[in-house]
Amino acid sequence: MTRSQKERYFQISLWTSGALYAWGLAMLWMAPVWELEGWTYYALGVIPSMLAVMLMSTALGLYIDLQED
Repeated sequence: MTRSQKERYFQISLWTSGALYAWGLAMLWMAPVWELEGWTYYALGVIPSMLAVMLMSTALGLYIDLQED
């Protein structure tokens, strides 16, 4: 993978993880107000937060790899 591809994937994964963190936080905050429960709560709040963690790990790995070059 070239350096420019790593930089592009780093930016994509970083901003996407930030958006998913914000979405997950909003859903976890609003779930009691909207009375979300069960699979709806899991699908709208927990899964996006888990995806954000995985994307942030990817962004961190790409950042470390870019710094080594």
